[in-house]
Amino acid sequence: MFTLNRKALIKDEKKVDEVLTALLKVADKKTVIAPLRDDATKVVNKWISEHSVPDSIRVVEPLSYLSLLSWQRMRMA
Repeated sequence: MFTLNRKALIKDEKKVDEVLTALLKVADKKTVIAPLRDDATKVVNKWISEHSVPDSIRVVEPLSYLSLLSWQRMRMA
């Protein structure tokens, strides 16, 4: 699970690149679900379009708190 909500981070292309490059290392071993809001979705999708990103990184609509907990429980079972 990956979220990106801090506006200061979203606006800093260098930091976004650092975070998402590190995320690629995780995505080599596990599926990464990214429930992102509008601004973060735009930034991440732009970055993805400029890089070679595995299918194991999935940007999805934001999840409710209960949906997030349910998803985490299923993944840990």
